[in-house]
Amino acid sequence: LLMRWKQQVSLQRPRGSTTPFQVFLQMTVQENLEMGAYTQPNSTIKDSLELVYERFPRLKERRHQVAGTLSGGEQQMLAMGRALMSKPSLMMMDEPSMGLAPILVDQIFTIIKELHAAGTTILLVEQNASKALEIADRAYVLETGSIMLSGTGAELAQSDEVRKALMLEVEKNGVESLYEQLKTIDPEAAKNIHPNNIVRVVRALEIYKTTGKT
Repeated sequence: LLMRWKQQVSLQRPRGSTTPFQVFLQMTVQENLEMGAYTQPNSTIKDSLELVYERFPRLKERRHQVAGTLSGGEQQMLAMGRALMSKPSLMMMDEPSMGLAPILVDQIFTIIKELHAAGTTILLVEQNASKALEIADRAYVLETGSIMLSGTGAELAQSDEVRKALMLEVEKNGVESLYEQLKTIDPEAAKNIHPNNIVRVVRALEIYKTTGKT
């Protein structure tokens, strides 16, 4: 995929970091957003800020607040807002739901859908398969770096092979039972995992059984 560099924006998590996405922690929310517009004419920055604040009202409320004091979900929104300041035609997102509370996961995916509806192409890498397949036009299942399956999001969501591979075949009661078990073992860890993300729930339980901690 060849595009001019300033037309595409990659939102990646720093290696080994628990911060949802890298933001300038010592700068205010508005200063972070203005940094995202460094390739744009000065005359367009004010209008771009208003558009971002309209999409993320929470950022407008905190525009003078230092980014390092924001919650994980707010930093996630800030990173997305800063990316939008450059008016990209393509946004590449690396696991935007990781480490977020379930209610924030729902908000982030709603925002991703809205961005796509507004004309921005989204390339999403995500472990929360059920959420990703709900919004994907096309989806690809990777295994050890190779594409094993591809199709529309709806097709893969109904695929028996995908369901088995991603443990989506587990009945709802089974998922709820496992999640309740995780909440009993480690309530803090459970807060950061969406109840429907069975892959991460099972992985957390397996880690606990092996190491005694999640």
